[in-house]
Amino acid sequence: MSSLSVKRTTRSLGLALLASAVLAAPAALPARAQDDEANKPAITGGVEMDVNSRYVWRGIPFSKAAVLQPSAWVTWKDFTLTAWGNYPLTKEANQGTFNEADLYLNYSHSFGKLTVKPGLYFYSYPNQHGVAGTTEAELKFCYPVGSMTAYTTHTFDVGHFSGAYYGDLGITHSKNLGPKTTCDTGISVAWGSSKFMDAYTGLPKGGLGAITASLGFRHALGHGFYLRPHLCYSRLMDKDIRRQVHEGSLFTGGVALGWEF
Repeated sequence: MSSLSVKRTTRSLGLALLASAVLAAPAALPARAQDDEANKPAITGGVEMDVNSRYVWRGIPFSKAAVLQPSAWVTWKDFTLTAWGNYPLTKEANQGTFNEADLYLNYSHSFGKLTVKPGLYFYSYPNQHGVAGTTEAELKFCYPVGSMTAYTTHTFDVGHFSGAYYGDLGITHSKNLGPKTTCDTGISVAWGSSKFMDAYTGLPKGGLGAITASLGFRHALGHGFYLRPHLCYSRLMDKDIRRQVHEGSLFTGGVALGWEF
């Protein structure tokens, strides 16, 4: 279910220029910032087709084999609206039909180095008789740590599984491998309430969730198109939960083709 720096330098090279430099800098910097804002498109967005070896969400498997997961998003100012779906590709339940269709609304705002990202997630499960949809409210905090970004996410169900809670703590790193290619890595550890675990695994036991490590690459193809291969390892930390879902360590991989405007 499922579910992307400011530098200030002031130099004076002589006492004679100090006063004029101090007076000019406040005027020049806002003008440059205003020019950058003016050049930004009012609305941006994109679409992506992602083929995954399995559907794994928060360390919990929801398919036995390959799935297609298309998405589309649009961003206006600090708001992003995303539509996402899951489509089984092999001979298992709901093959050939969408069995999940979600809608996400996110907001992002920075307070100095701290970025706060509240969001609402609407989950629905077409073609799955008796499976109830739900809604989650999320609050995510991000903070740069050297060349990496530390984050923590806290999610509360406000719909069908009201009161269920899920959280995680992780760190990510992005590195340019060239003018067109970036490498993204991340590791996280999660936890969930007994109500969350009961809703998604059938075992009402709260505690540690999954530890997850990810590796991905993004290569620009030109004209807004990109290719994004990715790998992920996850393992549910609680042995009783692992036994409940009949899975141990999960390795998944896939490749996405996307276009942004």
